[in-house]
Amino acid sequence: MNKLFLGYDIGGTKINMRVESSDSSFFKQKRIASSSDFNSIYDDTLSFLHENGINESDIAGCGCGVPGCVAKDGVTVSVAPALGWENISLYDAFFSKFKFPCYALNDVSASLYAEISSGSLKGCQDALFISAGTGLGSAILSDGAVISGHNGSAGEIGYFIEEAEARESLRFSSSTFGACENKLSGTALNDFAVKIGTDSRGLFSQYMKNNKAREIVDTYVLRLSVLIANCSSLLNPEKVVIGGGVSESLGGFIGVISETVGRLTPIKSEVIITKLKNDAGAIGACAYAKIRNVNK
Repeated sequence: MNKLFLGYDIGGTKINMRVESSDSSFFKQKRIASSSDFNSIYDDTLSFLHENGINESDIAGCGCGVPGCVAKDGVTVSVAPALGWENISLYDAFFSKFKFPCYALNDVSASLYAEISSGSLKGCQDALFISAGTGLGSAILSDGAVISGHNGSAGEIGYFIEEAEARESLRFSSSTFGACENKLSGTALNDFAVKIGTDSRGLFSQYMKNNKAREIVDTYVLRLSVLIANCSSLLNPEKVVIGGGVSESLGGFIGVISETVGRLTPIKSEVIITKLKNDAGAIGACAYAKIRNVNK
């Protein structure tokens, strides 16, 4: 029998819900406004299922991608700054409302699972997914396994620092943007853009006719290339996939990024842009639910 799986991509402003069959031949998807009220999210979920003629009893499992650090138990979120969560049990707050098993994971890891199941990483054993959106994060595929780290914090590249930050004696915590995040996230890029009277998308559209926009974009592309080169030297991934909102503007720069990365490290990786766009998190959450259902 073709089972159905529910996936959430929970963000600070939007929640993307998706139901998908075990063979991915059937899916339904809906975006709703984000909420801190789990009763409201539960009611919206039941409405979404009902709209598509799906009963709660039809669901075999659920994956839930969240922008934070998720423990290996799949229910405890130590911190998710964008949602204001700290040391929260999603089982107690949300998952216990359902009759099927639910598992949480980091949202970038969910995007990585999407690439593995239905994207550019099918058959790949070693890869890195970098997400540049509201924040900056990554997820690591090593020898066919997605790496979570000791307490679910593997891939927090937003906290990478340079010597300058260390000399300034800056102190970062899990509730604040990291030094690298302050340079390479979509939020940071938008902050740079505001200073010249535009937004992050405007920077790229004005690239050929605005010297200030070109300077900001060129600096961003170089910084991203340096980050990818360093990650490639450390992890030796076969492929590096760039996702998140900023990735939608980087298609015309992938050649420059690849060339620069190849110049900065002898460890070669193929650098590509995700084709799954904003659907990646929900697709990956469903894929993760399927894996947990098989392995339970």
